[in-house]
Amino acid sequence: MALANLWSEGDKPVVGANYATYPLELITGSGIELSPQEIAFMRIFEADKHPLPRGFTHKHRPTRRLKGSLLLVDTDIIRTMFGYQGITSDSRMNRLVPEEDRQVVLNSTFLHFARVDITDHIQARLRHFKAAESVNDLDVFTRKSLMYEPDTANEVAKHILQKHPRATEVASDFLLQCALRYKVAEICRTIASGEKYTPRLTESSFEGIDLVTHVRDFSEATRRIESLMGLVDWEGLNSPVTKGSGTTQNGGHRVPIDLKPFLASGEHRQIILDRLGLDKDTNV
Repeated sequence: MALANLWSEGDKPVVGANYATYPLELITGSGIELSPQEIAFMRIFEADKHPLPRGFTHKHRPTRRLKGSLLLVDTDIIRTMFGYQGITSDSRMNRLVPEEDRQVVLNSTFLHFARVDITDHIQARLRHFKAAESVNDLDVFTRKSLMYEPDTANEVAKHILQKHPRATEVASDFLLQCALRYKVAEICRTIASGEKYTPRLTESSFEGIDLVTHVRDFSEATRRIESLMGLVDWEGLNSPVTKGSGTTQNGGHRVPIDLKPFLASGEHRQIILDRLGLDKDTNV
């Protein structure tokens, strides 16, 4: 149905699907086992896409973006949409294809598996930074990748808790995601510019990893993210995958989930629609 909706409703040179990551409820309901650390990282990496903060972050986020996983493309522009690069970076595509030439079909949807590992997350981001560097766009891309200023992050977390006082985990995950963006940008910009990145590891980077206690502001989140750097496989950041060769997310969890039984359940169907940002009556 997703491909059919793209074909029938798309009228721009590049037409993409509406996408999101599998909600945790679907993953556990499918019998896929994740460790507590993997679950925590999945929540952090996807924090600003959670339905609660999304109401406060939409004005800071870019317009709906295309993802290369499911596209229909006019053959006249397919060679130029990635800037003639070997690295088919979604970020480059969304910068190079003008907004008037691209379209997201909201009821053409797919879900994919979120990242659950911090090294894998940095590897994936590094591909984007290297793609930007190859066209002399590294400084601009770095600034845009931060997305939320520290004061803005604190303000969004405050609004989340004002409206949803019990959503301390959601607010904390959002702050950690914002702090992680700054750390990852520092790492990836250094490596993409051809320099060696030397992590500032301390004893706390290897002992007492805390992914449970909630943080309350951006400064606290920054300290927590620094304490997680001991989990990074720094040699893995030199692998060919960061140059566009092969795929990331190869840890074994990247499997499709049959959504039919979940769409037949009213509760799970609503979770899926919320994750995709769709109304309850949308036919998917």
